[in-house]
Amino acid sequence: LGGLARIPTWFVEAGAPAGATLSELAIRRRREEDEKEVLSSLSGALSSLSAVFYTLSDRLASPGSETLHRLCEESLRRYCKSCSRNGLCYGEAYDETAEMINKLAAGAATTGRCDPNALPKELRNRCPHLAETASSIRHGYARLLEEASRQNKTEVFAFDYEAIAALLSAAAEETAGRYRLDEALTARVGRAAEEMRLPVSHIAVFGERQKTLLAGGHDLARSSLTAAEMAARFRADCGLRLSIPEFRVEGGFTTMTAVSAPILACESARASRRKEKETVNGDSAVIFDNREQYYYALLCDGMGSGTDAALTSRITCLFLQKLLGSGNRKDIVLKMLNHFIRSKNLECFTTVDLLEIDLLTGDASFVKSGAAPSYVLRSGKLFQLTSRSLPIGITREITAEELRFRLLPGDLVVMISDGVSQGYEDGAWLASYLSERLDPAAPLPSLTRRILEEADRHNDRSDDMTVTLIRVADAA
Repeated sequence: LGGLARIPTWFVEAGAPAGATLSELAIRRRREEDEKEVLSSLSGALSSLSAVFYTLSDRLASPGSETLHRLCEESLRRYCKSCSRNGLCYGEAYDETAEMINKLAAGAATTGRCDPNALPKELRNRCPHLAETASSIRHGYARLLEEASRQNKTEVFAFDYEAIAALLSAAAEETAGRYRLDEALTARVGRAAEEMRLPVSHIAVFGERQKTLLAGGHDLARSSLTAAEMAARFRADCGLRLSIPEFRVEGGFTTMTAVSAPILACESARASRRKEKETVNGDSAVIFDNREQYYYALLCDGMGSGTDAALTSRITCLFLQKLLGSGNRKDIVLKMLNHFIRSKNLECFTTVDLLEIDLLTGDASFVKSGAAPSYVLRSGKLFQLTSRSLPIGITREITAEELRFRLLPGDLVVMISDGVSQGYEDGAWLASYLSERLDPAAPLPSLTRRILEEADRHNDRSDDMTVTLIRVADAA
């Protein structure tokens, strides 16, 4: 027991170290398989993101709508100063002048060109300097593109390479920890196996946060205990909460594998409503987990509303879901996201409200970057979690705050976008509703709808709104 049995000559594989134990070989084989899966998952995530970013690159490389509008307005005013019709254009006919600026900017944004012929005839006839203005806009647009192409990319590339190196280094470090032998626990499990009379020739427990139990023997499949009974005995005797063991038979030799089992399970629901007169919702929300037994709830609120806000929040959700879903550390991923938003020509920022739950321990944390308050309802008591940090992408150094706490079975977590509460003081009704009127045992989809309905009743202005609810329970 305890990994002391030597490998029989028939079990030795090419490349196995001389004199290795069965436990050492089993750990080595499992580690190699897992490393391939980790790198494959990381590669797939980066490849998927790359495809999305290439699709967006043409749009992001062009000047934004606000920049083009400002260019058109400045070009027009350059000639309007000395024009005899200045008083008319910026007086009683100002609405027509504004329409001219908007049409010129829209043409530059969609085609990259400024065509005066696209304007209504009466506008073309009224402006004696339209041709010169259009030429100025074309030259200004060309200068903007040239400046963008000349921007020094050294910092961008340096950060990207540093981030990728950090991801790979962290993955290697975590993989090494996943296969580090826990000698004390191995000894306890070995004694428990002896008391259960399990016919094993080797046994080992390895891993730091997430434990893996490996045991093997020629007669292990003949044990009178069921897999569930074995897991229950290891939990009772060693305090090791394990999944139901799985068995694999090769050449008459049986290997048993079990891993740390979650202590918590989560169910969720979310509902959204877009701002009046808008075609899209600037909020984005997603729920996902990863192979490391972490559960994530993410809510991003694009600053403002409309297409730009929706685009930024959806990119942010996709970025975090792909990289966190493949098992990467959230501090590295958030730095990469902040750099990406800052380095792109996006005229919109986004909040990040990220809930991470360790299903193996019950530990949880909120990472908030400019996000609205969140709430935890526990046994009739309401706890509010707030942050005064800035949205993602505004400053070079990320200002997100991490709030750590522990979740218990029966807890209900409430995540909202700013459109629901509409400010700390204005959202006082929400805390009252959650603590006094909300039934935490009701079906989650109905609860999300009720919260949005209450928001409609209490808020004076329309805004994008999203509610995500997560209910925590004991794992089966």
